[in-house]
Amino acid sequence: MGKKGISPYTNRYSEHQIYHELLGELQEETACKDWGYWHFSILFLNEGKNLEERVLNSLNEIPTYKVPYIIDLSTGNKTYYKSRDLKNLSLIDVSDLRSEILVETDYYSQIRGPGTEKHDTSEKYHVFKYEVVDKLCSFLEVKEIVEVKRISGIDTCYTFGGDHMNEDFLIQTKFDIYVIHIGFSS
Repeated sequence: MGKKGISPYTNRYSEHQIYHELLGELQEETACKDWGYWHFSILFLNEGKNLEERVLNSLNEIPTYKVPYIIDLSTGNKTYYKSRDLKNLSLIDVSDLRSEILVETDYYSQIRGPGTEKHDTSEKYHVFKYEVVDKLCSFLEVKEIVEVKRISGIDTCYTFGGDHMNEDFLIQTKFDIYVIHIGFSS
């Protein structure tokens, strides 16, 4: 339970904002600084007997996931989107969150958008990424991590992700669930 005598519900939303801002600052040092939205957010998921069921119960309320088809209004053709079908959702165990985040930030730091203004990943990025990831992981450890999962099999663009290519890490702590989102969107 955090520090003795302090309610785990005190300032639940605002206390993680500094880490959200740090992740945004890290993205600013990358080639994809204008293409995507890296974030660290608290999630308020529906009830369920485990994390996967809570995610499913929450996503099932979003129209995009209720019917994983798009109907072309001019032709009437129905197209199936595997990435919107909740049957394809899986949560993969993450044993080393720090290493996984570093791998994904390095990968997404090099992706560039189609615009005319091109950015390179800065020299600052290569040092700053360790500081940001260490602070994020320390914050979560204090919150008493219960489990860490990576979302796989569906596109989270329509939910807590927000990008068309991304990695979402779900971190369940003793009292809250957080998402670390690293991605790219054109």
